[in-house]
Amino acid sequence: TGNGSRAFAFDTATRNWTGEYTIESVAADGGTVGTTDLTLRALGLSVAVDDRNVTATERIDVRVSAADAGREIEVSLRDADGGVVDRRTRTLNGSGNSTVEFDAETGNYTIAATDAATGATAESDRIHVVESGSQDDTTESTGSSTTE
Repeated sequence: TGNGSRAFAFDTATRNWTGEYTIESVAADGGTVGTTDLTLRALGLSVAVDDRNVTATERIDVRVSAADAGREIEVSLRDADGGVVDRRTRTLNGSGNSTVEFDAETGNYTIAATDAATGATAESDRIHVVESGSQDDTTESTGSSTTE
């Protein structure tokens, strides 16, 4: 940043832009002003839910991870219609991981994670919350989804 600096934007949503690149800055007269080597990596944002079948007295335990540390991630609990029920912001640790817990009433939910810097998202599989003591609270399973 600063005087004479340049900003470059890449739309990586339309194709796989990961890899090694050289950016060449060209002056108005056509001469090369400078070159910059750049490596683009996939963020690999993912959401994992420890147990997708929980009772209303249990918390929904969520793990969020990415291929980069220190990133700010918004994690939201969404109802069956996609409405945000609760929202938390986490910063990924040095290993690119973070955890969050949500309390929820009976119903069906998903967890969505959004990277604040890029807008990349990941969403969990459906989570089913039942009343404690219900016959549906005996199955344990996990689910996750990854978006590059």
